[in-house]
Amino acid sequence: MSRAITTHINEIKYRLFYSFMSFCLTFSVVFIFSDVFFQYAVYPLVDLGTKRLIFTQITEAFTASLWLSFGISFILNVPFWLYQILCFFAPGWTSEERYYALIWSGVWLVCFVVGLLGAYWFFPIVWKFFLGYGISQNGINLEAELRVLPYLTSLIWLTLFISILSQIPFWASVACHFNMVESKTLVDNRRIIWFVSILVGALISPPDIFSQFFIAFCLAVIYELIILISLVFEVHREDISVNATNLA
Repeated sequence: MSRAITTHINEIKYRLFYSFMSFCLTFSVVFIFSDVFFQYAVYPLVDLGTKRLIFTQITEAFTASLWLSFGISFILNVPFWLYQILCFFAPGWTSEERYYALIWSGVWLVCFVVGLLGAYWFFPIVWKFFLGYGISQNGINLEAELRVLPYLTSLIWLTLFISILSQIPFWASVACHFNMVESKTLVDNRRIIWFVSILVGALISPPDIFSQFFIAFCLAVIYELIILISLVFEVHREDISVNATNLA
């Protein structure tokens, strides 16, 4: 028993070491090329006419580069950390459990990538919304002088937030697999969710009808995808039940 515990502890140490070294290597590479990543980070502001960021403390630009490198490295290493977790638990799983783990990991990875791409598309909408509160009339000018560190901090947190939202189909699939959600309940609440989607689209998007409609449409599509996933799992369970009855 003690030997098995020692083996597991050593395995945990190796996995943590691999994860830490992967993060350090990624952080080093990203920090070396931080200027390139910084250009991509501020690109959503260029189309809005903002091409200038400032820093008010002597160490702020350096801290911003560290923070940007840390955020990018963290996001890029999340799939590798998931792989290390799966490798740790995989020896104790059956072949069927490994098969399901592989499918769930693929679904999670797709949702994760879609979330990152969606976040980069969503940035200009968010910045346009906040920059739209500037005033330039009657001799009064209220203009944005964006500091680099708060901007990058908001960028990273917004990316993480949208990435978490993109995981909704994944967790919905898990809930449907374990029969925690029924398609009938989801269908009955469809109108409420559509109304909430329109309301959220109107609240968080700029005052143009296209952006509001697009955000509401994306939220509604996610909900319809959850309904489709629940239906697929229910049909799959019914097929298994019918096959088991026929064999009996």
